[in-house]
Amino acid sequence: SKVNFEIAELIKDYIQAKGGGEKIQEMAMFISNLDTPEQIAKFAKDSSKPKFKDKLQELWINSLLSSPSTHIVNVVSNGIVAATRMPEYAVASLLGAGRKGSDKVSFTETGGRIYGSMYGFLDGMRAFKDALIDPKSVDDPLTKLELQRQNSISGIKGEVVRLPGRFLTAEDQLFKSVGYRQELWGQAIRKSKSEGKGIKRAYEIMDDPAKNFPDIELKARDTARYQTFTNPLGPTGQAVQKIINNHPWTRYIAPFVRTPVNIVKYAGQRTPFGVFAKSYKEAIKKGGAEADLARARVIVGSTAMASISMLANDGLVTGRGPADYREKSILRETGWQPYSFKIGDSYYAYNRFEPVGILFGLAADWTDIYKYTDKKFAEGNGPEFEELATMLAASFTENITNKTFLTGISDAINVMFNPDRYGDKAIQRFLSSFVPTASYYVRKNQDPVIRDAQSIMDSFYNRIPGLSTELPPRRNVFGEERRFQEGAAPEFLGNIGKTFSPVAKSTITNDVVFNELANLKITPSVPKRTIGGVKLNPKQYESLMSEMIPLQTKAKLELMIRSSEYQNLLPSQKSELITSIIQKDQSAARKLTTIKNPKIVQDQVTKLMEQLKQ
Repeated sequence: SKVNFEIAELIKDYIQAKGGGEKIQEMAMFISNLDTPEQIAKFAKDSSKPKFKDKLQELWINSLLSSPSTHIVNVVSNGIVAATRMPEYAVASLLGAGRKGSDKVSFTETGGRIYGSMYGFLDGMRAFKDALIDPKSVDDPLTKLELQRQNSISGIKGEVVRLPGRFLTAEDQLFKSVGYRQELWGQAIRKSKSEGKGIKRAYEIMDDPAKNFPDIELKARDTARYQTFTNPLGPTGQAVQKIINNHPWTRYIAPFVRTPVNIVKYAGQRTPFGVFAKSYKEAIKKGGAEADLARARVIVGSTAMASISMLANDGLVTGRGPADYREKSILRETGWQPYSFKIGDSYYAYNRFEPVGILFGLAADWTDIYKYTDKKFAEGNGPEFEELATMLAASFTENITNKTFLTGISDAINVMFNPDRYGDKAIQRFLSSFVPTASYYVRKNQDPVIRDAQSIMDSFYNRIPGLSTELPPRRNVFGEERRFQEGAAPEFLGNIGKTFSPVAKSTITNDVVFNELANLKITPSVPKRTIGGVKLNPKQYESLMSEMIPLQTKAKLELMIRSSEYQNLLPSQKSELITSIIQKDQSAARKLTTIKNPKIVQDQVTKLMEQLKQ
């Protein structure tokens, strides 16, 4: 029966979420080898008892989700997806209007889906409340939380620890209700149209969907999951989930699999390359409304990307920026910010809101790449294939893999290929991630200075309000303190809004010196962390960097840049002059630091004595 089929589907989803059928078969095989009822009872009791690793993972996952900014991003992203489905159905209705057949999306259906959205929002608010009050009311086993064992930490402390995950699930319940109702009304109207009947028939179907349209609820459930990125993965994704379930420590590398994979798939279906996707080809093969919708997704997404490209060409939208890290750092000092909209004299980041962040980021990057190739052709030598390939790969890396929810995987890859460079930092970042993310946001608001965290303990201090000030500040090439960008938020939200805003805001500085460095593409390197072979501790290094302030390096450069004599120089002469002044003052700063820190000299002597003994 229809009910039994739905129950079977839910059981299948539940089994997949808990590790797959093989996991259950393994347990059944183990139980069959037990000899006595007492052994079976003991096994049941032990297997249901949470282990320390289960509690630790539950604590860690919820620490990652603890910042309100994470939930703002989730709600806004889900809302954008729900809203942007309407233009896709509108375009599909236009495509359907130009061909014969009854299996098509109509303009009436688009209106019905808008009506369903409003109805679903009311349902969703109730589902949101129920999920917060009683997590057991959530009947869909596929959520953004992928832990095999839930509720590992007992008592009131467990309820507090799980609050971030509970909110995340409740938010998705709200938007699953929206997607569910969108599809119910859309399918009801489509069926009434195919039967040659009017809107009255759609209302009849909605009176008892299970009886009048047996498949409608399964379609609606699948749409609800699709729009919240919780739909089941394909064979490859399930294989990855199986590895993680069988090897729990890998959860710390990839805490989330289903959601990021679905986000990337969703975005990919809406790029010009979406026509090569397996889902697109299958939809075209089916024909009818499914084919129209597949084409509409590509059309709407590509049109949005084309609009962003036009804005990026005018400098109103930014992509990843220069490939060189030091060049990008100089550009940031001017107020420029990657993956942002430029509004007035400020930049507002868009990259955290998925999947539009991926689409906008790719469009902005491709515009920069086009400018690069166009410039090379204008110079008469064409683009270098190796550099072009590097730019395309970097764009893919930044927009697809280098996301917050894939940080663990990015770190693991970096450590694998360059352990000496990335190993210590990856370990520090992982261990300090047990400090709730909310704490780090509060710390950045109270102490907006970027701190020089060099050890594991420093990394913990760096995420805790009140303790971060124990660490020395990081400074730029002129000795000025580096600071975090402030969060953009409506005025009525006050300081709380700025603290937890997911939108980074950067204001153009109109800094004469940094503007000149950016224009000339001068990327002065900061001093090394050693003097005479002795490694400087963070405070000594901060002392070295800060010496550039009393040396007035930046003031000297600004005075020179404003002079008429400087303006008459060739760009190469300007670069050479600026670089020589910076290098000269850096050399002076090293000498002053050595004089002011006698321990450096002592360490140099000790090191020399050790070398002589060898």
